Amino acid sequence: MSYSGFVVAVLSLLMAGSGLAQVAGEAPEASLGSMMTKDYGWASISFPEGVRGLPGVVYWTPAGYPPQTLDLYLPPVTMTKPTTGFPVVMFIHGERSQRRNVRFGGATGFAEVLSSLAARGYVVVAINYRSVAEASFPAQIQDIKAGLRWLQANAARFDMDSRRVLTWGVSAGGHLAALAAVSCRSGYLESGQYSVGPVGMGNCVRGAVAWDGIFDFATLAAQAEASGLRSHDSGRGDDRQFLGCPAGSCMAQINAASPVTYVDQYSPPMLLIAGEADTAVPYQQTRQMGDCLHSAGVSGEVHLLPGIDHGLIGDSAEATRKAGAYAVERTFGFIDETLGLTVPATAPTFAHP
Repeated sequence: MSYSGFVVAVLSLLMAGSGLAQVAGEAPEASLGSMMTKDYGWASISFPEGVRGLPGVVYWTPAGYPPQTLDLYLPPVTMTKPTTGFPVVMFIHGERSQRRNVRFGGATGFAEVLSSLAARGYVVVAINYRSVAEASFPAQIQDIKAGLRWLQANAARFDMDSRRVLTWGVSAGGHLAALAAVSCRSGYLESGQYSVGPVGMGNCVRGAVAWDGIFDFATLAAQAEASGLRSHDSGRGDDRQFLGCPAGSCMAQINAASPVTYVDQYSPPMLLIAGEADTAVPYQQTRQMGDCLHSAGVSGEVHLLPGIDHGLIGDSAEATRKAGAYAVERTFGFIDETLGLTVPATAPTFAHP
């Protein structure tokens, strides 16, 4: 199974980006509300509960590549700002998602999930990054780390608490969310082009949520074979393109790209969710990461959903709906617990029909 295989859009929702960018050129859903202008310098989109969306904010421009952007979901202006600012959730989409109005579990667009999270008292950052077709590893994680440093540099501007940040990703984004969380002291994975403060200090996070992620490229082939999935040879094809391997061994890149390599006693807590019937990424990857965290004395909460495939797809619409609802509910709860937020009783939750 190739690296790109684990980011195939088996459910376009979970592979979707922020759901905000380029909305003016598409036909936005009614829930997005009307366009309006705020004093931020960008077009702002209104969401229910007073959440404001700011799409297409450039967070850095890697040398030789187009500008990389992120979308912001800001809490309602009526919400009292904490003394240190609002905690932050960085959402990392899957590799193949890109800017479509898709539907979450047959309900409303994923943008509504993120806006519902913002309405609870978070600044939610939906970040884009260079694709495998554009650049090989470590470009993707360098983009994420540059985004985390951008948060630090712009914390006051958007009322963010840069000391309370959590990464949340799905599929390829789950891999990056976990890798960012455990490698904040690794200078190798950080681009020298973007620097705010000492190495490591600007990209550490309080926790991470990963759905359907890859955590160890070294064990992926054996686990896939044991599960009866397509064989995975990390030394050829799309994997070589992602890892940026030369003609020889890929072991250095495999180790560098695997979150398990960096886990130690200082790693932040993680919530890991995957389906036991995942036909793209063996669920043993999630179990292995949980065991790795446990061995290091780190809190790792693992949820393996019986009968659920990659992208939290079940064998029926109802099974898919229940898996999605469970994953979102537990994710919101974990975020609240990890970032220490006391959610108002009136705060919205994402409602599934």
